[in-house]
Amino acid sequence: MALHFLHIGKTGGSAVKEAIAGRPGIALHEHGKRLRDIPPGEPVFFTVREPLARYVSAFNSRLRAGRPRYDVPWSPGEAKAFAAFATPDRLAVAVGRRDPAAIAAMAAITHINRPLTWWFSAAELAGRARDVVAILLQSELAADFDWLKRRLGLSGELPSDPVAAHVTPAGFDRTLSEEGSAAIRGWYKDDIALFQACLEMRRAIMSRR
Repeated sequence: MALHFLHIGKTGGSAVKEAIAGRPGIALHEHGKRLRDIPPGEPVFFTVREPLARYVSAFNSRLRAGRPRYDVPWSPGEAKAFAAFATPDRLAVAVGRRDPAAIAAMAAITHINRPLTWWFSAAELAGRARDVVAILLQSELAADFDWLKRRLGLSGELPSDPVAAHVTPAGFDRTLSEEGSAAIRGWYKDDIALFQACLEMRRAIMSRR
């Protein structure tokens, strides 16, 4: 029985996969695999990230077409989006004002257009609680990964090279204004609730002996 890793976009999954690639018995899935695609009864783990931070990371990742680690050209919709909105905050503010171009951009930009709820719902997560062996938090990834290794007897180290870890390079605007933050909280309200459910499950899992 394989241990499955769901790769939720822009949550630190590239670093985790880099650290444990090639380990026997671990299935490292691509972005298109959802929780429902993992056979019931088989163990699974994944990383999550605070939704506003994930939005900013996703915007900047696609703004640079995934470079330097990847090189995935913009879709036509992404090209239109980045011609109109140069920073994550400009797009966020426009979303809050219901700008049609901004709404179209949110649907066009990779990762932004795939919320956490795409991978699983709160009901699906609760129903698979026995299968979820770990939920790693992107903001605590180093400590959480060390815990995972101890818990599951894994080896490997998270990459220190920012390119291998797919970290946003310096020079990209990562700020959100109060108006922009409010708009993104509204857009991802379901993700925020699901993220909180993930945090609660994470605490429960990590408290087990």
